[in-house]
Amino acid sequence: MAKLGMRYPVAAKRTETDGVVSYSEGRVLGKAISSNTTIETYEAPLYGDDAIAEMESGFKSGTVNLNTTHLSLEDQSFLLGHLMKDIEIAATTVKEMTANADDEAPFVGYGFYGAIKVDNVRKYRAVWMRKVKFSEPNDENETQGENIAWKTPTINGVVAKEDDGEWKDEVIVETESLAKTWLNGKANITG
Repeated sequence: MAKLGMRYPVAAKRTETDGVVSYSEGRVLGKAISSNTTIETYEAPLYGDDAIAEMESGFKSGTVNLNTTHLSLEDQSFLLGHLMKDIEIAATTVKEMTANADDEAPFVGYGFYGAIKVDNVRKYRAVWMRKVKFSEPNDENETQGENIAWKTPTINGVVAKEDDGEWKDEVIVETESLAKTWLNGKANITG
């Protein structure tokens, strides 16, 4: 499978009530530049007669790095648990985000889709990570010189598993529309 791009990064608030997980307030997180996921696994060999007799291995945790063209204040507030409020500046109402050291980032579901080629046929792969907690992104700025140096936000998160061990859902579908519809269903995005 050859990957040909990435689109439509989405997230939704994760809520667990009486062991049932649901997602709400789904949203698109700007335009995708890249998403990199690294999974950490454990390996526990059991040695017997000077060789590995048994091997246990599995998912431990993961990290995800999402780079977008823009991460709005509303999206940062949503992902990081910061306060949003309306304020007045010269008789104009604007949104202000306030970050507090005690803010608690919520667990969210996170996903995206991208085109792939399988046996010279274009298909679409969509991924949904069930339990991700993002952390404050770095804030890089640079004065404009003779050449433009784009600075785009990258936000990092920790991928966790559910109590039953599940951490990711993934589909490969024939059309972009199906990939987007599947993600919208996961993130509870309507309209």
